[in-house]
Amino acid sequence: MSVKRFLSDLERSKESDYPYYFDERRADKMIAFLELLKQFEGEFNNKFLVLSDWQCFIIANIVGWRLKIDPTSRRFLRAFIMVARKNGKSFLFSGFALENLLTEPGAQVCSFATTREQAQIILRNLKQIIAKNSDLEELLTVYRAEIQNKGSAGRFFCLSKESKFQDGMSISYGLADEVAAMRDSYLVDVVQSSMGSRRNPALVQITTAGYNFESPGYQEYEKSRKILTGALEDERFFTIIYQYDKEDRWDDPTCFIKANPNLNVSVKESFLLSQLQDAKNSGSKRAEFMTKHCNIFLKSFDSWITPEVLKKAEPDEVSKALDLTEYPCFGAIDLSIKNDFTAYTLCWFIPVLRRFILRHKFYIPDATVTQRFASDSKHIFDWIEKGFIKPCDGEMIDMENLYEDINDDLEKYNLRAIGVDPYRAQEISALYPDLVHKFSQSHLNMSGPISLFEREISRGNITDLDNNPVFKWMMSNAQCKTLPKNLLKLTKVNEDKTSGSRIDGVITSVMAVSLAAGNMPEETSAKTIINFDSLMF
Repeated sequence: MSVKRFLSDLERSKESDYPYYFDERRADKMIAFLELLKQFEGEFNNKFLVLSDWQCFIIANIVGWRLKIDPTSRRFLRAFIMVARKNGKSFLFSGFALENLLTEPGAQVCSFATTREQAQIILRNLKQIIAKNSDLEELLTVYRAEIQNKGSAGRFFCLSKESKFQDGMSISYGLADEVAAMRDSYLVDVVQSSMGSRRNPALVQITTAGYNFESPGYQEYEKSRKILTGALEDERFFTIIYQYDKEDRWDDPTCFIKANPNLNVSVKESFLLSQLQDAKNSGSKRAEFMTKHCNIFLKSFDSWITPEVLKKAEPDEVSKALDLTEYPCFGAIDLSIKNDFTAYTLCWFIPVLRRFILRHKFYIPDATVTQRFASDSKHIFDWIEKGFIKPCDGEMIDMENLYEDINDDLEKYNLRAIGVDPYRAQEISALYPDLVHKFSQSHLNMSGPISLFEREISRGNITDLDNNPVFKWMMSNAQCKTLPKNLLKLTKVNEDKTSGSRIDGVITSVMAVSLAAGNMPEETSAKTIINFDSLMF
């Protein structure tokens, strides 16, 4: 649609009353400048940048369109470019920032992002580019946090939510990196408002899709779609979007090129195929693949573990015949605050099968059963009747029911430890000081165990011995989000607290498996593919 808009505008530019024209010479000059820059990563190290057609098209639009009454002024003052991850967008626009720093009198060029680390990607790129070009080293001075133009007092710097903003900012070129990850438009507004005194400023926003429909990135995406379809007119806003079409299947490799215009240049087809294979077996990786490689905004996640993968956890005859008293046992408990579910999971690792065996017990107050039937699941009464859920007398969980089961398990099994979040562990720790293991449910501490559980259940190495329907229901309610620094977080598919989605048994399963994995016999753990360094207790 961007190409269609470009061709339409070329025709309109022939009309005398159309205020813009396309200057091919200026576009070619910018392309020639960018192709003088040396790259610095992987197989492209020390090689000059060779622009692809799609990159030339973006450059030509942003630089080539001019005002007829003033050819020194660009038509487009604001741009939104949305393309999948690893397609070279950051390096390309590092070159744009460098050109502005070199040519704009008293330039104030900044990259900005939600985090300082993200904002500094462009700064690191520029430092590497300058280090590989002696002419640039003569013109520019590189400092730890900024780059200065020796001859014009221009400078490049970074901004993030942590920055202390200066009232005197007069930004000439602002580059918003991963604008879809921004929670609000505060940074964009600050940079935009600082451009008021500039005659020819540019605000360029580059991003990959995400999950936040309130982000400025999504708002610009919606505006861009309206501009490209003709529903909205903004002659000074350039946009191009590379993503799968609505009717495309997310798992169709023939669609890779739609979101990845740099396919087999900076992002290899073999890499995307491997990511796609992982995504087919994992809810968290599927959501990540769809947003980062298909470039599709997702409002909510599908369930974390697919029904096909969960079916692998059903018990076989070998599992049913095991004598669990012969193996060390590790447990985990997720205690309810008031009248919610309390979940208690036991886990055994069976070396000869290389398999984790799970058993679950669930508790709810008897007074809330009817409410649970209405809000949580129509199977609640059936699950209680079959013994999968134990109702406790009253309106709150009677902890004595849980303690009775722990005592029974201590007598029956070789129960070594029970993981409990320290936030609610005071009472149970006092009763079982040698048994309770304080297991924080913080994002940092849970991320490794979540990854371990996902990997092992996907491989068929986890068995739910009782084929517990409550556990299956809770698994269908769980989604996995990827947080900054690639931390994983389990949440409900519907995060509305009144939705009736429960994932307590998923949390305890993750905790119990990680405890069992971290306490395997040395000769066994050495043979299994588990990254114990990622487990934090």
